[in-house]
Amino acid sequence: MELQAVTSVITSVLTVVIALFALFSWRKQEQLKTKLAFKNAIADYANQLKKIASHHQRSTVEQNTKLEELFNACHYALLVTEGLLDDNKEVMEAWGVINNQVTQYMVSGGEPESIEKMNNACDKILKEKFVFNKSIFPSASSR
Repeated sequence: MELQAVTSVITSVLTVVIALFALFSWRKQEQLKTKLAFKNAIADYANQLKKIASHHQRSTVEQNTKLEELFNACHYALLVTEGLLDDNKEVMEAWGVINNQVTQYMVSGGEPESIEKMNNACDKILKEKFVFNKSIFPSASSR
């Protein structure tokens, strides 16, 4: 009878350990998804900015509407991260530039200087490795 009890306890403990590992992995995966969604939203926004800049003229109402929709998608994606990026100074500073310039851009009717500043900020965010920033394998220098 004691062997069955020990086996049952070991099985239960093992099940709890596996469940905790799965829960931790799921949480990490969801964090990666939210960071990736923000980066994808920034990429879409940057593409729209580049389309507008390539025309070398004031943006149209249609372009501004699309730009506003994409900005709102970026803002929403950042909110969904629930502060996961707050410690990343580069990303948050670049987002601050975008956030400030989008208002100036809309008020000015499409000032090219604002587009350039927002493009540069988008490029900084896109170059920053905040989604997959840690390798699961140690580098040669850390061995």
